[in-house]
Amino acid sequence: MMRRLLVALPLAALLVGMTTAIASASNSPRLPVPFQPFPVSCPSGFIALDSVIRENEYETVKVLANGDTVQFFSGVVVEKMTNETTGKSVNFNASGTVKLTIYTDGSGNVVSNGPNMIGFITPGLASEFGVPILGMYYGTSLVTLDSTGFPTAFSFSGRVTDVCAALS
Repeated sequence: MMRRLLVALPLAALLVGMTTAIASASNSPRLPVPFQPFPVSCPSGFIALDSVIRENEYETVKVLANGDTVQFFSGVVVEKMTNETTGKSVNFNASGTVKLTIYTDGSGNVVSNGPNMIGFITPGLASEFGVPILGMYYGTSLVTLDSTGFPTAFSFSGRVTDVCAALS
C-alpha cells in the first residue's frame, strides 16, 4: 500500500489497496511496501508521482481479538512529484507513520503523524474539510471512514503544504 496516506491517492482507492494487503493470519511479520505510482488532478494540471527516490517502508498487520484489523506503516519514503502540464517537479519526504484501523462493521480511521502526503477524492471533499486536494502534512491527522471507506471527517494539527500550489 502506499502509506503516504495517504500518499495522495483518493482515500477510498487507497484503502482498497491497503486492505488487500491484509494477511489471513491474525498477525503478520514486518513486510516491505512496494512502490505504486499514482496520479492526482490539481487545478494547475495533472500531478503524477514520478518515482520514489528512496523507499524503505514497512507494514505490519494485526487482527485484534474483537475482529478489528490494525495496519501500521513506517519507514522512509522520499517521493518526486511532477506537474505534467508545467514540468515542474518537487521532492517530498513523506516518512511519517500511519495507522489504519478497520472495525468489524467496515468503518475505520486513519491516524498519521507527519510528514505524510494526504489526498482527497474530489475538490468538493477537500473544500468541505477545508484542506488542499493534495497536501503534505507535518503533524497529526485523523481521517474517519464510513463502511465503504469514504472519508466522513478530517482533523489535523500542525502545518500543511498545498502540493498542487507548490507544483503550479
